[in-house]
Amino acid sequence: DLHRSSPKLRCLGGASVFVLGGAAALLKSPFYPWASVLFVLGISPTLLLELRVTVCPGIERACFFRTLGRCAVAVLLALVLSWVPWIFLTDYTATGATWTSETKTQLIHDTGRIYANVYRERPLNWSVDCGPDKVVISDPSEARLIAKACTYAETVWFVIWITPYIVILFNFLIAVFSILHSRQDLNDYRGFLAFSKEFIIVLVVLLMGVYASLYAAGASVQLASVFMGWFAGAMVALMLYTYHELHPEVIDKASEHSAVLRYFHKVWESEWMRAIGIVTMNVLIPMFLVLDVLRQQARRYKGSGAGSTWHTDVGRRFIRELCSWRWCSILSKVTVLGEIFVVLSLGGKLTFIFFSWLNNVLRQVQVAVVITCLYFVGCSMFLLPPVPGSAVYVF
Repeated sequence: DLHRSSPKLRCLGGASVFVLGGAAALLKSPFYPWASVLFVLGISPTLLLELRVTVCPGIERACFFRTLGRCAVAVLLALVLSWVPWIFLTDYTATGATWTSETKTQLIHDTGRIYANVYRERPLNWSVDCGPDKVVISDPSEARLIAKACTYAETVWFVIWITPYIVILFNFLIAVFSILHSRQDLNDYRGFLAFSKEFIIVLVVLLMGVYASLYAAGASVQLASVFMGWFAGAMVALMLYTYHELHPEVIDKASEHSAVLRYFHKVWESEWMRAIGIVTMNVLIPMFLVLDVLRQQARRYKGSGAGSTWHTDVGRRFIRELCSWRWCSILSKVTVLGEIFVVLSLGGKLTFIFFSWLNNVLRQVQVAVVITCLYFVGCSMFLLPPVPGSAVYVF
């Protein structure tokens, strides 16, 4: 109930979340060098969403996003006009600060303290331990740890160099998003339809980003987890924004004229979708009910008009919705989804084992037989959903 509290308490709550988020990003920086960058980038949309919800709820939507778009364009122009000339005119290196071998060498020289402290056993020297002419270490475990430390140090100075470009791209996306949404009237059917299409496109792009992050895990687990968290946070922000901008009466009115919305409404109320919700939310559902009881007790303690029931109005509506579900059928579908997950997980691991065995078998076979086996095995494996495509490519 923070939104119902006094402005001072809301500011205190927001400041607490900001401090805790900054502390988490700072503590994670030794493992994820770009964590602090992502935290700083997340401040702007969070404050804009808070501004839209609390300070400017009565301002016309088109006026708000038009003003926001103009401000984002002004900031973008200021960044481009100040940063791009500096890239070419600075005396950082002989070629400026563009991405060249001279810039890379200078960045390595300027981050010497990173190399001196990134490895616990001893200070590292880039030319000796990390460069192309590095000294070969006989101990495999030590060589692996040093290579990991070198990768971390390289990530640090690369993030330092690329951060201005990330900021420019981020402001460009905010400007485009604001300008596009300033031209939509959600009270009109056409505007609502355009908003729905954009929502679906952005959601599909974010889901594709999550899928691509899984493939990036083969190269770097840390990089994959960072991108996974970023795309997941973007999806949460998209859901919150859509929830605030679209009112239920507008959706009901638009669904009378749109077959697509009626179809999505049926999908939303299907038991398979509810089973997916149970699988994804699982423990969060009882946690929400417990927190709802505590919130009702806090309201009763403050004397803010809480009734004599255990749950708030939102909690009671949520419980009524859960009671209307066909739980036997839904839990059966949850079991099926769990079996599908196990098959997909084991399928990816068993595929590599099968391909390793097949490689050993085909070593003693003629070339024509090998080509024939590769063709039929590759085609059949591509048609099996549990088999990852990367394993077939490697094979």
